[in-house]
Formats: sequence, C-alpha cells, structure tokens
Amino acid sequence: MTTPPPLTGIRVLEFAGLAPGPFAGLLLADYGATVLRVDRATTTVQSTGLPPPTADLLTRHKSSIAVNFKSLKGLALIKDLVKHVDVVIDPFRPGVLEKLGLGPEEVLMKLNPQLVVGRMTGFRREGKYSQMAGHDINYIAVSGVLSMLGRAHEKPLPPGNILGDFAGGGLMCLWASYWRYSLELGAGRAR
Repeated sequence: MTTPPPLTGIRVLEFAGLAPGPFAGLLLADYGATVLRVDRATTTVQSTGLPPPTADLLTRHKSSIAVNFKSLKGLALIKDLVKHVDVVIDPFRPGVLEKLGLGPEEVLMKLNPQLVVGRMTGFRREGKYSQMAGHDINYIAVSGVLSMLGRAHEKPLPPGNILGDFAGGGLMCLWASYWRYSLELGAGRAR
C-alpha cells in the first residue's frame, strides 16, 4: 500500500509569472498539491477551440485558466477562488497585486484568513532595489554569489537561472508553504 504524497489535499492558486513562481507551483504539485495556474487572458485571440499546448515545462501536473485581471468579472472569479485555496503564489513585482485590487493584507487574507501567500521578488519588497527587475543574474551579482562562480583570477561564469530563480525563489516558496502546513497538521489546525 502506498501513501499519498505529503501535500495531498493542499490547494494552490498560482499566478503565472517567470521562473520562481511556476517552479514553486510545480514542486507543490509534484508533492501532491492541487495547483491551478491563472494566466492573463489575451484579448487579441478569439477562439472556440482548445489553445495550443504550451512549451513551458513548469506547467506539469497543473490545471490552468485564463482570466482578465482588469475586468470586474475576472477579479470576482479570482476572489472566489481565493476562498477555496490554501496557498497563493504571487510572482509579480511589489505592488502589482495591490494595483489589481488583490493586496494580500487588504483583500486576500480577509477573504481567507488561513491563506499562505508566497510573494517572490528578485529583491526585497522595500528598499533601494525593490522596483528593479529581478532577473537571476542581477540578484546573484548584487548579493556577491556570482563572484564565487568560476576559476580564480577569471571572470565569473553565470550559472543560468538555477541559483536565484529556482533555488532562491521557487524552492524557498515551496518549503515555506510545506513548513507552514506541516506545523498546522501537527497542531490539528489543518483545514
């Protein structure tokens, strides 16, 4: 008899974004969580057929929907979904969810007080670099990690986006979510 994956029963709403958010959602799904990816609806394509398959390998084991974030119906749908999930993955720059009317403290946590919100940015949410684009190469360079990669007395060798985006962002979001729910399960407070 096999046991279910450790995150079976956890429901995740993942806003589609760059590498760390989808990677966190992928790992949560791989560990048994049910992940619904929310893509921004494109208004240029009108079709009644199925969309073409995506080449994005980070969508494995996920369901997905496309929502117009700028419409009242789209925002109402997202707010309704938030009431029924355990984790929200926010991959946006600071202030984007707030501008959409979906700020975690102002809206999401009021709709669902037990919600875990994983907010990923390349840099802190406040401070000198908070509005700077958070590309892997930028923040591993600013942190000094890039200088440790490569041979002595040569220029550093960039590692692709595996250190900052995947290890630093996505993996930390996964483990923070898992840790929070394992604590609640142990205390008998899981939903």
